[in-house]
This record gives sequence, C-alpha cells and structure tokens, in this order.
Amino acid sequence: MTRKIEELFKCVNERSTFQCQRVQDNPVAYLAETTIQLFGMVQPISISITYYPTQNSLVLLMFISEGYSGKNSVLVDQLLLRLNSFIYSGGFAIWPENGDIIFKQSVPEHDMSCRKLISLLEYFTKVYITVKPQLDVFASNFQLKQVSEEEVLEITKRLSIDMRNVEKSLVE
Repeated sequence: MTRKIEELFKCVNERSTFQCQRVQDNPVAYLAETTIQLFGMVQPISISITYYPTQNSLVLLMFISEGYSGKNSVLVDQLLLRLNSFIYSGGFAIWPENGDIIFKQSVPEHDMSCRKLISLLEYFTKVYITVKPQLDVFASNFQLKQVSEEEVLEITKRLSIDMRNVEKSLVE
C-alpha cells in the first residue's frame, strides 16, 4: 500500500504545481508545497498529507491563521463552528498546541487518485486564499476592540458564501 501512496505523490509532482516530499515514515507523511499570490505578493503554502493505514485514509491538514486567545477567543470558536456547519468538504478547527486555525479533511485511501489528490490540494489552496485575508481582518479587530456577536455573524455569512463557491471547484 505504501508503494501506491508513493506513486500517487510522484504523479502529483509530475502533473501539478505542487512539489510533494516525504517527511515522515511512521505514519507515512508528505508535505505538498506550492506558491500562491496573496496580497499582491508571492507566498509559499504547505499542506501536510498523512496516510493512516489502519483507517485506510489520508488526512490533509493546512495551517490557516495564527492562534487566538484572550477575551474574544470564544467568538473565534463560534465563528468556526458556524462556518463548519455550512461547508461539506473539510472543516476548520483549532490546533490544540497553540490555538492556530487549521483546515483539514480526511479522505478514504481507496477513493484516492492522482487527479483527485491534485483537486483536493487545489481546493485547499483556494480555501486558504479565500479565508486567510478575512480571518486576518477579523483577528486585527480583536486587538482594537471587543468584537460583537453581529460582527461574528456577518463574517460567518460572508465566509460561508465564499466557501460554497470554493467547494464548487472540487472534482468528484
């Protein structure tokens, strides 16, 4: 099965802008990297893909935004919970070690092909480009003032619409 995974990542390297390299053996983990345009600048983006043979699944994980803490952190939790209720592919979460916002998705290994993995990596990239700027603006408001419930609802609404549009880009 590991050989099939290796072939999969070799194919991604050959057919996409992503460069995947094996970074761990137990469990098998790869790091897919590419560059994107964000805020008028070229920025690197990294997506971790881990193969769990006992569950026969691949887990894709991407850090989106730095951790949040303090009096407004409960509002970030509410924002992510509401946003997750609107999306079908993947989900946002808080990384337990430092409070960073991540986006992750688990995919059955038997369902994976080169084309589908490239599509998922492109989807993750679009999620990052769509969500990162809005979360950064939202987070900057944390430093300035108490964020209201209405502001949380407004950003949730904007992000849910944006995420639905991004999800349409997924290849079945």
